Parts: sequence; C-alpha cells; structure tokens
Amino acid sequence: PLCRPIMGRVPVEENQRYFDSTTRTTYKSLLLLGKGGFAKCYKVRNESTREHSALKVIDRKNMSANQYSKVLREINIHKGLDHPHIVRLMSTFEDDSNVYIVMELCSEKSLLNLINDNTRISEQDSQYYLRGIVSAVTFLLSYDIIHRDIKPGNILLKESGNRTVVKLADFGLACMMKEVATASVSGTPNYLAPEVLARKGHSVASEAWSIGCLLFCMVVGMPPFDSSSIQETYRRIEHGEYKYPSHIMLSPALVSLINGLLMISVPDRLSIHDISSSAFMRISSTRSSLTNLSNTSRSCSIAALRSPSARYNYSGVSMPSSPTHSKYSPTPPPLPPRPPSFHTTTNYGGGPLVQSTYGFDSTRSQSHHDSSSSMSISPSLPSLIFSDLDVHASTISSLLNGSLKLSIVKCDSPLHVSKWVDYSNKYGFGCLLSDGTTSVKFNSGEIVSVNRDGVGVYMGSSSMKPAPLNLRDPHINKMVELTNSYKLYMETQLAKAAKVEEVREYRRWSDTPTPFITHYSKKKNSLMIILSDGTAQVNFTSEHVKVVISPDTSSTSLISVIASSGRMHTYRASSLSTSRGLSEDFLSILRNSNAFISDEMFYLRSSRSYRPPPLTTSC
Repeated sequence: PLCRPIMGRVPVEENQRYFDSTTRTTYKSLLLLGKGGFAKCYKVRNESTREHSALKVIDRKNMSANQYSKVLREINIHKGLDHPHIVRLMSTFEDDSNVYIVMELCSEKSLLNLINDNTRISEQDSQYYLRGIVSAVTFLLSYDIIHRDIKPGNILLKESGNRTVVKLADFGLACMMKEVATASVSGTPNYLAPEVLARKGHSVASEAWSIGCLLFCMVVGMPPFDSSSIQETYRRIEHGEYKYPSHIMLSPALVSLINGLLMISVPDRLSIHDISSSAFMRISSTRSSLTNLSNTSRSCSIAALRSPSARYNYSGVSMPSSPTHSKYSPTPPPLPPRPPSFHTTTNYGGGPLVQSTYGFDSTRSQSHHDSSSSMSISPSLPSLIFSDLDVHASTISSLLNGSLKLSIVKCDSPLHVSKWVDYSNKYGFGCLLSDGTTSVKFNSGEIVSVNRDGVGVYMGSSSMKPAPLNLRDPHINKMVELTNSYKLYMETQLAKAAKVEEVREYRRWSDTPTPFITHYSKKKNSLMIILSDGTAQVNFTSEHVKVVISPDTSSTSLISVIASSGRMHTYRASSLSTSRGLSEDFLSILRNSNAFISDEMFYLRSSRSYRPPPLTTSC
C-alpha cells in the first residue's frame, strides 16, 4: 500500500494548500493520517465548502512509468465504486509533482487500531464488522474486481452521528480478475493464501482466505500464521499450521467458520458467499451500528450491547432481562414473551448476581427419558443423580447427629455455579460454572455444555453418556448457538462473578473434559443445581448463602460454604476430626440443605425414568 496509518494524532508541520485547477478548489491540510514510500495521506478541509475529506498525495517525480500506471489503475478501479462499505473516491487531480486523490474521510481509527487498542474484538462486534466487509467484497466481485489486500489496516471505521460503519479502503493492489497474473504474489504476508504463495494466482478463493485470517485476527488479536520471520510465516501458511490460544474461548460456530475459510485445499474452502449463510453469521442481530468506539472493552463492547440499536445479544436470542427497579441491572435486551422475574443474590466474587425466579414446574412436567430406548443394562440419569444425593444426604445426616465432624481443608476450589439464568418458559435453564464452562439443560431434556477452550459435549434426553458436539447436525448446532447466547448474556448482563478458576478434578466420565448440568430444581427462596461430577449446589437466595456439596475421594462429601461476603470455605466430613461443634447458623444451613435434598430424592425416585442402580455400581 502507498500509505501506512500513523498511530495517534500527528500535526502537520505547516498548513499546506493543494489546488485543483479543474474545479478551482483549494484543500488545506489539517492532519497527517498516514505515509508510505511514495505518498502521504492528510485530513484536509475544502476551503470553499469547509467540508473535511482525506487527500492522498502521491509523489510522481520519483515514480517509474510502471508505478505511475498502477496509480492510474487504482484510480480507474476505485472511482466507479459506490457502496456503503467502500471508502468513496470523490475526485482526482494532478500537477507536475504529484497525483492527488480526494476520498471520503473516515475516523482516525482502522480495524487494526481497534484491535491494538483493545487486545481483541468480541464475537458480536466481529460479526458486525465482518458483515460489512463481506458486503463490500461481494460487491467488488460482482464487478470482477479482487482487492488482494484485505487486512485490518485497510478496514476503516467511519463514525456518523451515533453510527459506526466499516469501510474497505486502499485499492492500490486491486485489479480486474481477467488481469491477474498467475505468477504474481501481491498483498501482505500474513494474509496471503497458500495457492498465491505457490504462484497459482489470486482468485475469489484467496479473498476468502484473507477474510478468514482477518476474522481470526479480530477475535484472537493476532493473525493466525504470525511468526518472527516471513519465512516461518510462509511455511505455516503452506502447511495450514495455526492454533487458537487456550485462554480465549470462542464459540463453535465461529471456530467452524474460521476453519472453513482457512482450508488449504481451494475446493474444500468456504466461499465468500458461504460466509453469510454460516451458522456464525446466521446468529441474528438487530443492531445496525456500533456506538462509542472509544469505550469498547477488551472482551465485549458493553456500550454496544446497551445501545438502543443493539438490543439483541450475540446469538440472536433475546435473553430475559431484569426489572427496571434492580439497581444491578444494565439496560436489558428486549423482553421475550412472558419474561421471568428476577431478584438478586450474592455470587462467589462478593458482587450482586441477577437471577430468575421463574418456576420449574413447566419442565418437570416433561419426560426426560425416551421410554422406547433400551437402558436396562445401566441405571438412568435420575438414578445416578439419586445416588449422588444419597451420599450427600448421608454425610449431612451424620454431621447433624454428631457421628461425623467437619475439618477445614485447603484444596483447589470445588467446581460450582457462578451465575445462572432461567429461561425455561422458552428454552431451558443455563448456568456459568466456576471453570468457565457454560451449560444449558433444555426443556426437551437435552444438555449442551461448552467449556472455556471451546470443547463441547451433547447429551440427549435418553442418553446415559455425553458425546462430543456434532456441529453438522442442524439441531445440535442450533442448541450450541443458544448456549452461546446464554453465555454472552450471563457474561455481559449479569453482575461480575469471581474470575475463572482452576477447579478440583473429579469427573464421573473421565474421557469427558467438559462438565455439565444434569438437573435443577427451584423453590421459593432456594435453588438446587446438580452437575455431572456429582456436585450438588444449594443457593439460599434470602440469606445470600451457597452450599456446594462435592464428591470426595472417600465415601463422604466435601462441603463448601460461600457466605454473603463471597468468601468460600471448604470442609471435609470425617469421624477422625477433632474440630469443635458447629454453630447454630451452620446447622440451620445444613438442615435446610438436607431437607431440599430429601425432597428432590423423593421426586427422583417417583420419576418414570428412575431405575435402581445395580449392586455393582458405586458412585
């Protein structure tokens, strides 16, 4: 490209004036926006109309005839383009020293600046930007034009009132498809397709590859094949070697789109038209613009989520909102039909947590078992839950009668629920676990869970063992999209919980890296959630206290109490403990927990899908 952006505001050394003799217009330079080997780009003011625009000043004295012809090609291609997501070329003129290109002025930010300022861009914002970029590139292709330099630095952001529009810029390498030389290698190294490096030429497919690299860069913060040397970058591109950072959780729909665009084999690669119909882009959003770019957060643009034009969350499912009188609630997304009510409790991090009080009866009335399936060789899921609760109830009963005592232990925090939201009036119950996993139990009895590394599992209503997510199944893919919607809502609209933790490992299914919710039940002032590792959590919403009862390596349980202050203490029940007796408040919490567990055991035992576990089963 002829110009590279200047970071920050760089004053012009002296106010220069550029005169267009054809239109009798004088442009006064105000700010240096960027510069390159042959050109500088200024923010200028039309001295007649006082309107601002961008002026690219290209030094023609030191250019070869071939370079000059490329500038003319850029002008000829760009001047006829009229699209809302392409920077508009307004006029051109030249003199003996320079060629001048007057263009629509965008803000001093490019997508590259935005990534650098915010580390990375949220999935929701990336989807918004990508939609404009794809629209622009599709428009170019309809005129047989390929850009050949799609990258974050060439995507400008234009603010107009409270709207932000993406604009594709810099047509210095653009050409007509019929003019593409097979052996040519043009563009920026990190965004070149493998077939271009193999000198097979640029094409529509190589544009799709560049968009895949750009999308990866937006959500991760760096290009997928970036390295310390161009040679290593080219090697990685040729072999398709890239990986997602383990500390960044991306939705399966997004990962699937990126992987499809970065296929080495051109016939296997997603086309640009495939992007718009992908699962990631079908996640609808009514937002027509992004607002307040300067306040975009490092993980999600909260300002955009709150704006009137951005009333839906990333997955396109309008999640339930909190009432306007809740002091903890940000401006919510639009209300779904029959929205649940909310109240607040306190989470592990000590902050308020918005929660729903919508009843559980509607889901209880539905069968969670397919009676036509054969399951005689193993206990049903309600039976396994019953067995876990039986151990917990036995431990608590022994504590209450004094045969067991509690001793405080120091260990990794047990897995527990940090946030939850009940949308069972439409979809199901979802929760965010302390290890970063999002899990949803749908009204159908099906369960989807996605951990912070993007690894997910699915469990059918009649299954006894979770299976890896099969995103080729449209039904499962839709549930994954809904699960991501729950995740985004809990992360952005509910109060902050404690940071994601390394949790104590205890899993029933050792080959399953992702925990998941298996059951939940609600009463007026309490909630019970049961997880796949056998953990039972009881939240007492009036007292703002949580009790987490986790399986121990012995036949008893670990009991963790999260007080209203957010402090967690974990205890082990043991007959060898020399600890003193329990306080009356602690005894009351244990009694109430045991009563809730007993009620739930009675319910599970009466379930049609309950089967007593065989004698050889141990839980």
